[in-house]
Amino acid sequence: MKYPAARREHQVDTYHGVPVEDPYRWLEDRTSPETQQWIAAQDSLTKRALARTPGRDALQSEIAAMYHYDLRSIMHIRGKYRFYTERLAGQEQGHLNVLGPDGNTRTLVDPLALQPDGKLALMSYTPSPNGKYVAYTLASGGTEETTLYILDTATGARIDGPIERVRYSPFSWLPDSSGYYYGQRLDPAFLPPNESMFHRKVFFHRMGTPHTSDPMVFGQGRDKTEYYGTSISQDGRWLILSANRGTEPRNDLYIVDRHAGTPPVALQENVDAATHAVVSDDGRCYILTNDGHPRGALYIADPLHPEKSRWKLLIPERNDAVLDGYTVTKNTVIAQWQKDGISELTVHDRTTGSYLHTVSLPGAGAANTFRNAARMGDTVLLSYTDAVTPTTTYRYNTVTGERTLFKAPAQKLNLPPMTVRQIQYRSKDGTLVPMTIIARSDVKLDGSNPTILYGYGGFRRGMQPQFSPKQALWVAKGGVYAIANLRGGNERGEEWHRAGMRDKKQNVFDDFIAAAEHLIAEGYTSTSHLGIEGGSNGGLLVAAAMTQRPDLFRAVHCAVPLTDMIRYESFGMGRTWNDEYGTVTNPAEFQWLRAYSPYHHVVEGTAYPSLLVTTGDNDARTDPAHARKFTAAVQWATRGRGPVLFRREADAGHQGGSIRLYFQETADVLGYFAKQLGLSLSQHQRKGRDGADGAQGIAA
Repeated sequence: MKYPAARREHQVDTYHGVPVEDPYRWLEDRTSPETQQWIAAQDSLTKRALARTPGRDALQSEIAAMYHYDLRSIMHIRGKYRFYTERLAGQEQGHLNVLGPDGNTRTLVDPLALQPDGKLALMSYTPSPNGKYVAYTLASGGTEETTLYILDTATGARIDGPIERVRYSPFSWLPDSSGYYYGQRLDPAFLPPNESMFHRKVFFHRMGTPHTSDPMVFGQGRDKTEYYGTSISQDGRWLILSANRGTEPRNDLYIVDRHAGTPPVALQENVDAATHAVVSDDGRCYILTNDGHPRGALYIADPLHPEKSRWKLLIPERNDAVLDGYTVTKNTVIAQWQKDGISELTVHDRTTGSYLHTVSLPGAGAANTFRNAARMGDTVLLSYTDAVTPTTTYRYNTVTGERTLFKAPAQKLNLPPMTVRQIQYRSKDGTLVPMTIIARSDVKLDGSNPTILYGYGGFRRGMQPQFSPKQALWVAKGGVYAIANLRGGNERGEEWHRAGMRDKKQNVFDDFIAAAEHLIAEGYTSTSHLGIEGGSNGGLLVAAAMTQRPDLFRAVHCAVPLTDMIRYESFGMGRTWNDEYGTVTNPAEFQWLRAYSPYHHVVEGTAYPSLLVTTGDNDARTDPAHARKFTAAVQWATRGRGPVLFRREADAGHQGGSIRLYFQETADVLGYFAKQLGLSLSQHQRKGRDGADGAQGIAA
């Protein structure tokens, strides 16, 4: 292909005596005429190339059909009101409804009424405990830059807000709905340049008073990169405050006696551990921690005496599963475990912690429990999903063990029989790594199956089974979809996470490469039929994998990626991730980053696999500069057969935009993989094993 011209400049920076080339530095400036011209040319090239995929339009219609249903969330009961979100079939965005005591339903917040173009989204809502008020946030164009408002439930009128700069900030109502705690970034007009994404503080607002008089209650003098969390006990007495510096796997934790008006007391401070606490309706403080328990343990404490020496162990650590959540009921505690990403729920006595029974689940998937209101007794709502089952919600009585259907999936699916295999394979250093493989039940292991391998591997984010229309459609048409549970996640606790971060980041790439080799060795696929994809930190993963092993893959989807690990701290939120990756300001850590930074390991004349890079102009997490620079570098260097394409959305961010844009991007991505890997989109069967269709390139 003839790619748009991209000037290579002689830009060399020196770090700790080491020169580092950066020939596409100019592409970091999106506003420059030269960059704008490059983007426009890439847009034109990509649009033409992807439009030529046979069956692409029909695929988009199939994806839209899988979402063409009325989607309603679980109702949240607060006082005499029931709140829920709803997106009707064909709508771009969801809206917030309330069912009143008179039996009538009203729409409280409708983004489409506020902005008909579909770019405005309802990001969150929090009813007050008595249902009198609702706090909600809106964001536009996929930016995630949210604005907070308060409305009166009875009238639907906005009575408070807007409160700007509340992205990634906590919100907690007082039990009597008379006020709330909220987080907000400071006004950038009073901050140093390039620091508007930082400097969060926690404030308290009393209803009926001006926000200009809201007192700051936490954050003064603390690190500028910190994120905060708040939680208030049901009696309003106890406030829990947590503080994380960036994405560090540790936090400080404090408890405040609001009735006594005394200063915060540390539950945990300057400890290399992640700890979460709440004061429940029984007056006890429940503390989930990995301090001394890499796979997690649950303690209880008296809020009046919260010092660690007086904590009492309620549910101990297990060596075969990770405790990653819990739900407290009237008489029991439900412990939420995961074993290599698969959920297991156990029920314990609330007073002693003694084991009572294990919850029977529909299959090997992901399950969560939650209480819908304070007076549900020992009944909880239980949600369940797996690779072939859309999310289903049940009522579960923790005393009797009875499980009854509460809310069936809204999707009406017509999918062929599928088989889900959960296996383990060996990585480069011999470590056993879990992987889930989804395929049609009639797939033969003859090495010819078009296969997509997905991974993430970072920030303690575990990969649990969940239903995905995108994956289901790929598999229905004869493809194989595999998800590797790489080190860097939390599938096996904090030790598993730390084995894939900082100086051990290469383990993640080795795990992923070994997953690809295993799929080939076991006959699922071959190099000419294997594609890989990942987003964000997963975009870094697939970019590193293709630069380290360009011979192993046929096609790569690199979404909203990090690729320039030398300068990642210079963009957006990058400085909040340096505990996960390292910082170039430290000589040793600079060498870690330099060893794998994908942008800096693109080598001229290499036969790279085909590449599709996707990004959104409004991405405030991983700056689109990473995508632009990496695309330009690979287009310049590659001698491979497949195209190198750059796809961007003007009105999308890190997590996409409207549902219409999602349909379009999903069709483009699956169409791209189908063309490259030899999968027919027009029939529910794959083509022959020679892969000839994929070998010609998407622009042929």
